[in-house]
Amino acid sequence: MYRTQVAWPYQSSAVMPQILPAGAENAMVPRMDIFETEDQVVYLLEMPGINSEQLEVEIEDQNIRIAAPMLNINPRESSYRYQERPKGQLARIVDMPPDVDPESVTANMKNGLLEIRFRKTMGDKKGKKINVNVLQ
Repeated sequence: MYRTQVAWPYQSSAVMPQILPAGAENAMVPRMDIFETEDQVVYLLEMPGINSEQLEVEIEDQNIRIAAPMLNINPRESSYRYQERPKGQLARIVDMPPDVDPESVTANMKNGLLEIRFRKTMGDKKGKKINVNVLQ
């Protein structure tokens, strides 16, 4: 069985729910799931309507920074009759797990979902033998 943290009935303690980059205090935070397979840790973020060419995904220290502008209409070409969808910036910073290889990261965008995959390091799977001294 994998080391899984269940998020019910409360938010999982493994992930800070909303950490925003400096200057992005009013940004929208994409919803996210984190799951793992036998050899990978996978982040899955909702990114509806985001232009993948403007999407920024970076690793800074032990953090993954995700940012993208929410697309708006061009005010020189048209104007809103009704406006309900959020506008501005989409941003989130999440901790990178300590048991993954940052060089193995891959990111794919499909159907409004951003999938970030890390390969787990094998060193953390082995236990450490502890010698027990018998005292008399």
